[in-house]
Amino acid sequence: MSDRLHAHASGGTPPQAGPASRRLFRFAAAGLLAGAPLVCAQDLIDPGRPGARRLLDRIEQDLAPSNGDRLACKVDPIAPWLNFAFRWQAGYRVRLPLRQFPEEGFAARVAFRVTPEGGTPVVFRDRFEIPPGRRTGGQSGRFGGGFFVGEGRYRVEWVLVGPGGRKCRKEWTFSLELNARQRRTAEMLEPGSVAPIVLEWDEPVRRSRRPYRLAVVLHVAPLFPRAIRLSRFDRAFLTTLLLSLFENTGFRETAIHAVSLEKQQTIFEASELDGDAFLRLLEAMEKFELGTIGIDQYANPRGRIDFLAELVNRFTVTPDPPDAVVFLGPNTRHTDKFPGRRIERADHHKPLFFYLHFDYFSWRFPWPDTIERLTKSQGGRVFDIRKPAQLARALEQMERMIEANRRRAAVPVRPPRTLLPAVAKAGEPVLFRAPLFRDPEQIRWLENPRDVTLRGRRRPWDASRKRPNEVPRPRTPFPGGP
Repeated sequence: MSDRLHAHASGGTPPQAGPASRRLFRFAAAGLLAGAPLVCAQDLIDPGRPGARRLLDRIEQDLAPSNGDRLACKVDPIAPWLNFAFRWQAGYRVRLPLRQFPEEGFAARVAFRVTPEGGTPVVFRDRFEIPPGRRTGGQSGRFGGGFFVGEGRYRVEWVLVGPGGRKCRKEWTFSLELNARQRRTAEMLEPGSVAPIVLEWDEPVRRSRRPYRLAVVLHVAPLFPRAIRLSRFDRAFLTTLLLSLFENTGFRETAIHAVSLEKQQTIFEASELDGDAFLRLLEAMEKFELGTIGIDQYANPRGRIDFLAELVNRFTVTPDPPDAVVFLGPNTRHTDKFPGRRIERADHHKPLFFYLHFDYFSWRFPWPDTIERLTKSQGGRVFDIRKPAQLARALEQMERMIEANRRRAAVPVRPPRTLLPAVAKAGEPVLFRAPLFRDPEQIRWLENPRDVTLRGRRRPWDASRKRPNEVPRPRTPFPGGP
């Protein structure tokens, strides 16, 4: 994989995506915004394709400094950070007043050039559709962009061209220095390389040679507990986690089920995750909502237990059960005790149970949820994950535990493929483009969600709030103290 991504960055011809991946591009390339719906489509310019020379010349003119009227905007660079696809990702965020654009709408163009130290520049272009509408003084739009980078130092030249050729320019530099542990976690790009945000996805035919078989239950729910629909952020988060589970590991899927424990139903199922199945999963997640729940779910207090037991038993009582049943997703708000006897198992092979638990509100839900109770009732392992490095370590431990379990059961085992570094594969991959949390506010929330959530509730200290006759309360010394 690293060789293929390096070929993209150095000007080679990228693999052509199939129809399914092109449709996925339309899903994933919508810009993150606040205010007006700005729509973007970021592309890397391949110098070898027809017409690229004229396009690069125009971008060179746009990037050149000018003495004309400037377009008001604020550009905040985003330092490199490791995302849940195990890539180091850098980028930018832009905020601009909409009063500068005509009310009938406008197509603004953005271009930026990323130059590695001692390497070949890589040029990207964006096109943002600013919708028509009445402009007021307080309206503003926000969007962002990003790219994958390898270790090294880089210089970025960025420009936005608005009405009348007015420009907003920004230049900055950044560096990425990795220690030995970070290199083991993400060796997807060669040092000094730049690549677009494109994830490669193996077709099932090539994944069939992997030794470990998984049945995956994706718990579909918003990360924010009070939300009733999956945001673009939620969908990108869940699908990226699912891709990371199979991308560079020894795992292959035998069944994929996307379920809602709140609604006690399966919204998507497939035996293999090819391009068409992935598109159906995205469509099901986009339609999913928690605003209405049937009366049957509320009338049956043990409905969640029955639903999970029936689902899991479909994996465990088959003549050829998988090596492991993996639950993946955010915390649930339910804490029903799960009777371990409800899960049936075949005598000849007992699958392991894992729960990749993404709980960003542990102070609000400090107790084990229903899925965690199910996993532990079967002697399974729960991994609490909040950072990509924790996910990488969890996947490596899962491979070792499955291998040890198969050895105990005297099942022939082929040598496992370690998670990292990536191994080059033959054939063309399916390309998947995703926003991968380009917004710095979302990045800060992932690092410390409680601090960001509570920040708006804290009132600054105001000395005028002190009552006039208030007398300071004397301090009580500790027993035995001075």
